[in-house]
Amino acid sequence: MKISLRFAKALLALTEGQELNEGDFGGGNSKFLLEKFKDTGVLDYRPIGHQRKKYYCTDKVKLTDQLHQQFDIPSLEAYVNYLEQESKERSDAVRATSDSKFGSFNVLEGFLIHTYEEIEGVLNGKPVPLNPVSGSFVFIHDFRNFVLPAEVTVVGVENHENFKQIARQRYLFENIQPVFVWRYQNSNSLALWLDTISNAYVHFGDFDPAGLKIYVSQFRNKIGAHRCSFLIPDTIEMLIFRHGSKKLFEKQASLVNKNELESCPELKELVHFLWRLKKGLEQEILINRMEIG
Repeated sequence: MKISLRFAKALLALTEGQELNEGDFGGGNSKFLLEKFKDTGVLDYRPIGHQRKKYYCTDKVKLTDQLHQQFDIPSLEAYVNYLEQESKERSDAVRATSDSKFGSFNVLEGFLIHTYEEIEGVLNGKPVPLNPVSGSFVFIHDFRNFVLPAEVTVVGVENHENFKQIARQRYLFENIQPVFVWRYQNSNSLALWLDTISNAYVHFGDFDPAGLKIYVSQFRNKIGAHRCSFLIPDTIEMLIFRHGSKKLFEKQASLVNKNELESCPELKELVHFLWRLKKGLEQEILINRMEIG
């Protein structure tokens, strides 16, 4: 049985001499845990009025022993610090819980990069040529220390097939100097990185309710509307009319907030068109059959 961060912080407060109400320990299994610690005598309470109770620690050493023996928590303070960390490592888990697999880990933080012409980035102050050979990509792990030239536009590609065959879609990006990025295992690393740089961002995703929702909720709302745009080719209405899927639209439409999408000026016309035709279109339609350049 795991001890939540809130419950652990309450126990830590008790070891420092504080007295707490039952509600201070949180919900879930907190009542069961309180009884468990009370039964062993390391916690107790005193009545306050007819219904309230104030819990306190009777023996700090015995509480520490019980946490270690029954919950694999060698140090309550280390356990609380570990749970409060945004970025966790397995070594920290061992110190805090005696278990390297406790909690969830994004083993490979970062994202993939693709280009069709060489662009030089900077990683930890050193130049990094970005020009992967055919059949490979560049993976940026230490993204917090990775920057691009100011004139480069970051293009977030949602679907892996489009990312893999980006050279066949270069006709869509003739007016910008793009670097193409793809979220590794749908992690949040890409959005975190975008928040640290000033480059313009273009989202290249599906032309359906779910695709627009991803753009708004996972990128536009996080890094700011002033830096974001959604790639909408000039031929999109014709493509949706000819190749769009009503089944795709019907599956997704009820799961998104149409009003939120319409409130984004860059999406308004596309939203009206999608809801009028009641069709959605996946971005793979834009991959040319023959590679360009």
